[in-house]
Amino acid sequence: MPAEAAPLLNWGIGICILMAVVWAFRIRSKGPRGIVMLTAFLVFGLLMFLLRLQSPTWTVALTGAVLFVLLLVEALMRPKKGERV
Repeated sequence: MPAEAAPLLNWGIGICILMAVVWAFRIRSKGPRGIVMLTAFLVFGLLMFLLRLQSPTWTVALTGAVLFVLLLVEALMRPKKGERV
């Protein structure tokens, strides 16, 4: 990983933490979807942290797979078009 990428990853980690805090406040109104999004932002921040540390490929891939599953679950939890929330 080039040294120039470290500040960008730090900003990304910070934004993920900020978004996790926002979703923590939205849990009451969003229910289980809020918990999934909170977890997804924390896992995404962890993924960037692992990239910054130049962790082994298998840990980055496993974390990415967990993030993919969380985002898939969130997409399936969204209300369908025309459905009332």
